[in-house]
Amino acid sequence: MIIRLEQMRQLVEIYRFQSVTQAAQILQTSQPSLSRSIGKLEADLGVTFFERTSHGVEFTDEGRLIAEQAAHILQEAETLESIGRNKTQIKGTVHISIGSAFYHYLAADLLIAFHRSYPQVDLTVTENSVHTALALLENDKTNLGVVYANKTKNQRFEEDLQERELAFISLGEVTHDLFVGPSDRLLGQKEISMAEVSELQLIDCESGWNNIFRAAGYPLLNKMITVSERSVQKQLVRQGIGAALLPKWKSSGYLPQTEKTLHRITIFDAKDANQVKLYLVYAQNKPLSVLEREAIRLVKAAYAKQTY
Repeated sequence: MIIRLEQMRQLVEIYRFQSVTQAAQILQTSQPSLSRSIGKLEADLGVTFFERTSHGVEFTDEGRLIAEQAAHILQEAETLESIGRNKTQIKGTVHISIGSAFYHYLAADLLIAFHRSYPQVDLTVTENSVHTALALLENDKTNLGVVYANKTKNQRFEEDLQERELAFISLGEVTHDLFVGPSDRLLGQKEISMAEVSELQLIDCESGWNNIFRAAGYPLLNKMITVSERSVQKQLVRQGIGAALLPKWKSSGYLPQTEKTLHRITIFDAKDANQVKLYLVYAQNKPLSVLEREAIRLVKAAYAKQTY
């Protein structure tokens, strides 16, 4: 059995107008010819799409589902044709929500790469907490989410994603280092345990480290200072107000070659509390569009660019 795109287009037009007569006019074909084509498709699939009424047609539940899926397939087919012709002319909207801890490391590369490939696509990348990102996905307010969980809680987190009917791709695990200022008592130290880190005054940039320490069984000795900007976090660390936990990535932006005021200390921990796992998450109850699949590819590329 072969279902032609033309048959899908016919069904979608009938569904749109709830009328075989109006659909035939739009498709520039005769009503009997359209009826025969749809009748053959019904026979091939073994379903009845609609019942005729005095005012047009009334779709069955099966017919409605098939027509809606056919509309999605046609849209995808048109997008694929556009890619084949010239992907710079593709238009659309994609929204990606990235967890606060990694937004500053992924957003710029992602926006640049996406714009270069699809300059006509409206891409929005927002910074959110993990909780907010998952809520946006559940309510169909964002296409993709980049979220994370402490390594010790990965299994439960993945079960939670499945319960929310969210599909996920593991991007990888990220280890964190500690950064201190030039006057800090730890200056010159090369390694530190996570237990010792929990006793420090820490400056967090909305990354949720409070929950990570708690989950790993390390009660914080001091109340964590939370800021919303990396530049503020860096300034407070430089002035000796506290220390910061940052991903061990190539372009963390915290220790460029010209930076002489901050010191990196490697964290070791038997519980792996300084490690988090990154996930790329999306709704599992609907097929991914071409642009969403391209966004996934570019998110993976942005992540790969950061890792050693």
